[in-house]
Amino acid sequence: KVRAVVLHINSPGGSALASDLMWREVVALRNEKPVIACFEDVSASGGFYLAAPANEILVRAGTLTGSIGVFGGKMVAGEGLRKIGVHIHEIAVAPNATMYTPHKRFTDGQRVQFRKSLQRFYDGFVERVATGRGLPVDEIEPHCRGRVWTGADAVDLGLVDRIGNLDDAVERARELAELRVGGFVRVDTSADPKTYVQEFMEQAVKQYSPLTAMIETASQFLPASRIAQVVLQHSGQLMAMMPFEVRLR
Repeated sequence: KVRAVVLHINSPGGSALASDLMWREVVALRNEKPVIACFEDVSASGGFYLAAPANEILVRAGTLTGSIGVFGGKMVAGEGLRKIGVHIHEIAVAPNATMYTPHKRFTDGQRVQFRKSLQRFYDGFVERVATGRGLPVDEIEPHCRGRVWTGADAVDLGLVDRIGNLDDAVERARELAELRVGGFVRVDTSADPKTYVQEFMEQAVKQYSPLTAMIETASQFLPASRIAQVVLQHSGQLMAMMPFEVRLR
């Protein structure tokens, strides 16, 4: 029943694997229906990665974005471990089998291999951004290299499409889905007074749900009955709740 999707992103990035997995899902989603990405205060590195396949990307003028790059390394704690009496003995059959061991530094050969792996991921990141933007890699790559841009600069560089907020993104998604534009209303639920029934439901949900911490946070914004409904529908899934709902007219 979903005709279009808006990705509302506020993220400095993170795991390369997680970013790639989300990117793949967005590609699959765009193959079925329009996807509009909307950047908030920060959408950089992995936050940009997962948005790259979207039909369009909207940003705020002051959004911090870009950081299209990759870095890596490892913590070496061998001396510290020895000081507390921890001794490690390796049993390895290949020169790079212990490349990521925390008790000693990279060898020269391991450092070369590690840099190659980072370069492969960087090249893939840039290629996916270029593909999503519909531009040659040679045109996009100079704006990558881990550089950070404001939303206004990113528009000028072709990294994103235009300035806009979440409401603009919803309107554009509806337009691409050939739905009536302007047919939604944003409802701020954070100020809704709670009824006695809602208060009772909130206490019941907090007491019996395994997701107590999430519910305690979310109940500041949404009625507990609504939270319980969402939790039951999406059991075991990661969720983020916004303090408002978009209701279609």
